[in-house]
This record gives sequence, structure tokens and C-alpha cells, in this order.
Amino acid sequence: MICDFMKIFKTLLKFGAFFVLGCAGGLLIAGLMVVMFSDTDFSEFLSILRSVELSGVLAATVVGVASLIVSFFLLVIVHEAGH
Repeated sequence: MICDFMKIFKTLLKFGAFFVLGCAGGLLIAGLMVVMFSDTDFSEFLSILRSVELSGVLAATVVGVASLIVSFFLLVIVHEAGH
């Protein structure tokens, strides 16, 4: 029983670690693209990134997930209607 819990916990920790690494890598790549293709330097990009409020990030995440769910169901309905 404990062994199963430890396997699940280890898997969750690995998932969380790779998720955090993926987020950090994505932010780094986005920052490099902004710096390369605009007149913004990296310190200015970081200051803009720090000024974003958590409520705005959460609202954007909720809207993104909700639109993904709605679009999935609409895609299934439209696909099945074509048969």
C-alpha cells in the first residue's frame, strides 16, 4: 500500500518538476523572441512580466481552458454531423 503511494507521489513530483521546467523554458524562449524582434531589452521585458497581476493570469487561464472545452465539444458535434 505504501509502495503504491510512493510510486504515485514520485510520478507526481516528476510531472511537477518537468511542468515547472517547461514553463521556465517557454518564458525564456518568449523573452528571447521579444528581445530579438522588438526594441525591448531583457530587463524591460522582465519588469513588464513582474508587473502582471495574478488575477489577470488566472482569468486568462480560466478563459483559455473554458474555450478549449467548448471548442472540443463543438468539434465533435460538427464532425459527427458530417457523417
